[in-house]
Amino acid sequence: MIAAVACMVMNAETTVTFTSAEDYDSDHTQYAEYTLSRDGVNVTVSSGWNNSSSYFRAYKSSTLTVSTDDDYTITQIVLTSSANNTASNYSIPYITAPDEGEWTYEASSSYKYGTWTGSSTEVVFTMSAQVRLTTIEVTYDDGTVSAAKPTFSPEGGTYFDAQTVEISCSTDGATIYYSTDGENYTTYTEALTISETTTLYAYATADGASDSSVASATYTIETINEVANIAAALEYASSDGIVKFTNPVTAVYQNGYYTYVTDDTGWMLIYGTITSYSNGDVIPAGFYGKMTIYSNLYELSTTVATGTYSSDSFEAATENNGEVSPITSYTLGDIDSSKMNEYVTFSGVTFDADALSISDDESTLAVYNRFSLELPDSGTYDVTGFVSVYGSTVQLYPTEFSESVEDTTTEEFTATIYILTSYADTDYIYAYNEIDGEATAKYYGEWQTTLIEALTPVIDDEGNKWYTDTLTGSNIGIILSSLTYGQADTLWITAAGTYYITYNGTNDCTMSTDAPVGISSLAADGRTVVAEKYYNLAGVEVAEPTNDAKAMYIVVRNYSDGTASSAKVIR
Repeated sequence: MIAAVACMVMNAETTVTFTSAEDYDSDHTQYAEYTLSRDGVNVTVSSGWNNSSSYFRAYKSSTLTVSTDDDYTITQIVLTSSANNTASNYSIPYITAPDEGEWTYEASSSYKYGTWTGSSTEVVFTMSAQVRLTTIEVTYDDGTVSAAKPTFSPEGGTYFDAQTVEISCSTDGATIYYSTDGENYTTYTEALTISETTTLYAYATADGASDSSVASATYTIETINEVANIAAALEYASSDGIVKFTNPVTAVYQNGYYTYVTDDTGWMLIYGTITSYSNGDVIPAGFYGKMTIYSNLYELSTTVATGTYSSDSFEAATENNGEVSPITSYTLGDIDSSKMNEYVTFSGVTFDADALSISDDESTLAVYNRFSLELPDSGTYDVTGFVSVYGSTVQLYPTEFSESVEDTTTEEFTATIYILTSYADTDYIYAYNEIDGEATAKYYGEWQTTLIEALTPVIDDEGNKWYTDTLTGSNIGIILSSLTYGQADTLWITAAGTYYITYNGTNDCTMSTDAPVGISSLAADGRTVVAEKYYNLAGVEVAEPTNDAKAMYIVVRNYSDGTASSAKVIR
């Protein structure tokens, strides 16, 4: 980062700035002319009001004239308005500049700065509507020659390691002097190494020219702290420490400036513009940012200093480890600030659309629609989102509302069976519930509730249930069984073939047409079968019948605890 040296001297320029905070006149009368004068520069408004410390007023059709006492050449005028260019403001676009010179202002909705550049001893602006100005900055050339102001390379800013800074001057043969305190200057001969936060000052001298004005640049050298994980990074939040991750993290959710990530040690919010990630994407090590606390919310900010960002340190995902699921074990009463930035789901909670809250029988949690969801009406939902904190309020940033499915209980449901039937070349799905001894079903072809002929269970001595085909003319195949909490481990169902559907205790079921080894070894009472014999109805011992034997048998079982039992078996 080396700057080239050119050969030139500069006309000496002087800049004078008027501010409403300093140059107002509390006795000035509205709609009257007023003049601002300082250091040989004069600004006259033909009709306005200079009574407010907030702005200079120049009314519609008035003129604003800039001149100097000695008719020096004016080279630049910068006008700053007090408001943006909205429907009811008093801003820069209402100023008409003279034809001589160039008049520019920002071509956007702000329009707060207008700049005239040219060469004239007098510059006159006209107002097409009332304009309110906070500053008027006038630069003029007094006709003398001076050395050019020195420049620094690299420019001042925030850096994370030592910088080698060169100072140069575009005036041929100039001598540069520098200082770190603005008072004690030393002749500059070679590049300077800046290893801690420092402000450099420099000016130049040259034969036949006056000294240049003083240039300055501040170099802020920040310490970057390497951290292995989220837990270690959070330790720096209270000190606004800058941290760099030496290990990857996993993306969970991204919406605008908000990116939530996790690793084995915790959860974290990254705030700022970064690379796009999907749930499960692995964000490579090497990214950095400033750990900070915003209204009690911990976050990693990509703004590491004024105008300095760490966005480019976030590289594209190298792999995806699979979707990160929300935590489902919390109740609303478990949520406090220690859970901030965690991904959670609450089942069957009541959403109040007016109060913006979710509640259960014991607790209430505020909801803030940070991600601009289309919120549902008040009702009962499963709600997913991220725990957040604002001041003293713990709240949820929702990402999803879904219809809540009411949990079944052993008091209400015995079992649920899903049956695929084929009739007239059309497939139908029935959901069969045995509730209080009555058989009901939902017909999913049209999603309407109907009654079907009850599936009559045969209950053996151990309480196991067998269901047989009672839907005349239908080809029934059992495709899924979802047993309710607390039911027997195995449900035997006989239809067009026998299916053994095993409940593993977490409401997940597996299905197979292969008979398990020792069927009753899955008995609800936990006993283990050590011997098993089969007899036909005539009392003759037979081999274990196959699944499609289509007959009834007696099974005698001996258990490890010395007990025995007998039961009817339909195969």
